[in-house]
Amino acid sequence: MASSSDPARLTPVAAEKARLCILAARLRTRRMKFTDIATELGLSSPQAAKQAVSVGLGLMPAENFAETRREINEELDELSRETWKLLDNPAPMTTVSGKLVINPATGQPYADRMAELAARRLLLDINKRRAVANGTDAPKQSVTFSGTLEDLRAEVERKQRELEAAEAGDGGGGGRSAAVAIGSGRRQDTQASP
Repeated sequence: MASSSDPARLTPVAAEKARLCILAARLRTRRMKFTDIATELGLSSPQAAKQAVSVGLGLMPAENFAETRREINEELDELSRETWKLLDNPAPMTTVSGKLVINPATGQPYADRMAELAARRLLLDINKRRAVANGTDAPKQSVTFSGTLEDLRAEVERKQRELEAAEAGDGGGGGRSAAVAIGSGRRQDTQASP
């Protein structure tokens, strides 16, 4: 039986859930609505479909994800173009009953500032979504190393051997994980949690 700590081996139920999530992500990249995805896959709600799409995007193989990212960016580009059209040609302000509000000095209708504000918010949301899709919203990470170049190369080689051993199945340390305090150039062993 697969353990929860071994992602390479999934139970049949977990494998089916992963397959369903990846399928949901693929349907979303074809511009299918969340309600339609939920119906198609037998999910309980559009919110469940949205969650499945989110999980599926994380599970997709890299080559599929690159295609998905391209499709997402195309969709976001189209949304941006349409939103800019709204900003370039603002809607006229109307009363609750639908009558135009006219500027007495010019005789022209006032621009609807609420519609403009909504379009600007939409642009902001589109740019946030683009940042998430392309990974530019991730926090910056940096590593410092105080030691010689030879020490750094040796540490990289040691880590590669640990990774290869872990992938081969022996865990690379008998239940222990080694963490490197890069900033100080020293190794620190910590007991892995059970």
